[in-house]
Amino acid sequence: MLKEVKEMERASSVEDAIRIAQRAKDPHVLLDLYEKYKTEPKVVMAIVDNPNCPAEIRSDYLKFVLDKLLPAYSRTLKDKIPDWDIILNAMEKCIQAWNPSRVVAPIPKVEEDERLLRLFNAIMSKDYKQIILYGPPGTSKTYYARGLALAIAEGKEENVEFVQFHSSYSYEDFIEALMPEINDKTGSIEFKPKDKLFKEFCKRANRHPNQKFVLIIDEINRADLSKVFGEIFSALEYRQEPVRLLYSNELFVIPQNVYIIGTMNTIDKSVVDLDIALIRRFKFFKIEPDVNILKKILTKNNVPLGYIEKIARAFVEIQRYFPLGHAYFKDISGQDENSIKQSLIELWNYQLAFLLEQYFGELEKEKYERIKEIYSSSLEIPLEELK
Repeated sequence: MLKEVKEMERASSVEDAIRIAQRAKDPHVLLDLYEKYKTEPKVVMAIVDNPNCPAEIRSDYLKFVLDKLLPAYSRTLKDKIPDWDIILNAMEKCIQAWNPSRVVAPIPKVEEDERLLRLFNAIMSKDYKQIILYGPPGTSKTYYARGLALAIAEGKEENVEFVQFHSSYSYEDFIEALMPEINDKTGSIEFKPKDKLFKEFCKRANRHPNQKFVLIIDEINRADLSKVFGEIFSALEYRQEPVRLLYSNELFVIPQNVYIIGTMNTIDKSVVDLDIALIRRFKFFKIEPDVNILKKILTKNNVPLGYIEKIARAFVEIQRYFPLGHAYFKDISGQDENSIKQSLIELWNYQLAFLLEQYFGELEKEKYERIKEIYSSSLEIPLEELK
């Protein structure tokens, strides 16, 4: 990566910049290159076409084109295009709708959350390197994973990486892959090994051995893990023993300062069963529905105490049939009882009903109906208003 940085600093022409943008593996090099050549469309095209391009470059360039580039040609365009100002305004609104600003939940701090603190102490007392937080949906597994990761990394957000696995995720996404490159001399296509997410992450950790690095793997059991991890399975357990990688033939060691936190939904029937070999290499911490956390959420949302108790009673009763997570109720807020009741009806009709129907199916439909009755009676919602 240092070589890329030096090349970027020496770039003296658009052609040099394009060549570096096409080959760069370090996102920071691409960011620096973008800031230097933002007004050169060919360079920007090479940057955004690079798979390592950070998302913020793409969104910033759209804003740059709208705010700076197009207005510079407005007078010319107004003469040639009717209603140019209206078109420009419409484009801006479309981009805002396509890439809206999002409210991101704050990362929890271990010292402010008793449950999180217990998890953190249990993990760090044994210095577990690989853990999985498992449980039903809506129990804050990802939320806690982020809090744990930041605490383990001692507050350094740049040392925390997040990835979500899915059924198509592979070794070539996670470790390394053979990628086509054009030989400048012959013009022929050659396939060369390219580092992917986890290998790059480990290299970063190697450059800073006195810092802790944490990789969060959300929905870890959605992928075929034996295919994703490949030969580094053994390296998870034996951190000092190198393994030879498939494509590069390099010897690879997972650094001691790398931690992995996975999250796993135990209710989802579409996930892949965990390999016994993988289970042996991870420590598992169960995250269950918690009525006390539910009450804290509703209190923070200014829900009246009387309604909090009603929701809590329904929540506890439902646990007899289904492990419903407390986070499903995070959007119930305000003090107006009619508004709260309407939100609870919508929660059932547009989220919980589908979840429970999929889980119980026709064979256990009586359990679905029983939960519906509990929800209706505890929250004083007429059955006919629920799907």
